[in-house]
Amino acid sequence: MKRVLVVDDDLVICKVLVKILESLGYECEDAADGVEAVARLQAADFDVILTDMMMPRMDGMQLLSHVKSSYPGVDVIVITGHTDTFVYSNIINAGGTDFISKPFESDELEAKLSRIFRERKLIQGLENEISEHLEAEEKLLAAHREVAAANQAKDLLINDLYATMGEMLSKRDHYTFEHATRVAEISKRIGIALGLPQEEVEILERACLVHDIGKVAIPDDILLKPGQFDAQDRKLMRVHPRVGADLFTRKHHDSRIAFIIRHHHERLNGSGYPDGLRGDSLGILVRIVAVADIYEAFVARRPYKKPMSKDEALDLLRMEARQGLVDKMVVTVLDEVLRDWDPLTISREFAADYMVDLELFRRKAYFREPLTGFYNYRYLYFLDDTHVLGRRERPFELLLTNFVDLPECYRRMGQILTEQVLDEIGQGLNDAVEEFNAQEGSGEDVVRLFSRSGDYLIYAECGEGQIDHLFIAISAHLARACDEWQISSHPYSQRFGKGYSLEKALTELLRC
Repeated sequence: MKRVLVVDDDLVICKVLVKILESLGYECEDAADGVEAVARLQAADFDVILTDMMMPRMDGMQLLSHVKSSYPGVDVIVITGHTDTFVYSNIINAGGTDFISKPFESDELEAKLSRIFRERKLIQGLENEISEHLEAEEKLLAAHREVAAANQAKDLLINDLYATMGEMLSKRDHYTFEHATRVAEISKRIGIALGLPQEEVEILERACLVHDIGKVAIPDDILLKPGQFDAQDRKLMRVHPRVGADLFTRKHHDSRIAFIIRHHHERLNGSGYPDGLRGDSLGILVRIVAVADIYEAFVARRPYKKPMSKDEALDLLRMEARQGLVDKMVVTVLDEVLRDWDPLTISREFAADYMVDLELFRRKAYFREPLTGFYNYRYLYFLDDTHVLGRRERPFELLLTNFVDLPECYRRMGQILTEQVLDEIGQGLNDAVEEFNAQEGSGEDVVRLFSRSGDYLIYAECGEGQIDHLFIAISAHLARACDEWQISSHPYSQRFGKGYSLEKALTELLRC
């Protein structure tokens, strides 16, 4: 039920407003002034407050200030007959949602409340999509259709929604959001310089704002990694164009948006990804975005690399054009566009103070532990969900080091020394795993090491004979370490058949 608090020192007006609102299906309470309204807010939740301005003890402006600081999620509509004293701009600047002048018709009040609840519904829908990742497009495009149907300013609303999707991505990775904004502006300017129709320029801009939206599916450990990618990182990151395109292919009426998202990493000679398209099959819009995307990545500052100068970046793009990777004409036009404009002048600060704290937290809370470099065992679930693991095609084995007396070790050696010893043991295990993978020579990690609450978990996909050799080496390492530090380890392992559920396998192993 939608709840409204009516605040007015005129009892008659209060009762009339409550009666009108209840007839419209709202649940209402009333208060005689701001002080009484504060008490109501402390006792119950409300969606909207309708308040008069001129009241004893605490007037409407004071109440509005209190609500915005203590209940930021509550919308406030100011109702007053003193329009010479309280003007619309003052109310909105103070945080009010809307303004109604006395006298007014009930239809006006109904329309304003309907608009507020429509907007609240839209915002709630967008927030839910962020947490649902791959289901984001379903609710977002539903919100898109709902807003477009309710408002004749369709084009403006569509642009706003694309910007919102870009901002959604910024809540996970601010660099990617800033990158998308710059690529959109670069591509738009190239399109205009090439004389593309206005409609195609708009498609370019919209697609660029969301061209990396598929990164919502990439784990923080990779998306926010402050260093160079390894082979596994690159393999997972290359999924994002497909994820982003899938979001739009099923729902968006214009297939060009999805095509740009999916193919902006393709190259003219077929060496790009995900589909290896080449030549004319890419089309001019993708060619423009590809060049803009590369240029921005060259010149932008990132934690893991120094930015190139404009001339260095253009020289590299010209070389790639000569090699048949990117469109030479587009690179030439980009050079012209950049003569009196620098895309780096476009910057996006965090939309809210709390996002700074969230961003800092994310960069600490990777699956990979920052001090040791070990992956938390939960990373296995992600690898499994994205079909990186080969358990569906071949058997696999799990081994747990099973340190049985850690509480005693913490008591005897102290927390710091015990954790240092565990880290040292883990590094030895990691060396054994890396040596085994190198000897395997397949280029794939057939054995992976993970940490788990003071223990280590090993996941392996290879023949039983190979596993035996690895586990003998691991057991020997554990025995030496345990003798040196008087730590007891009773490692045990279990082999599972092809296609066996990873979740069930872990449950069975950890239950032993």
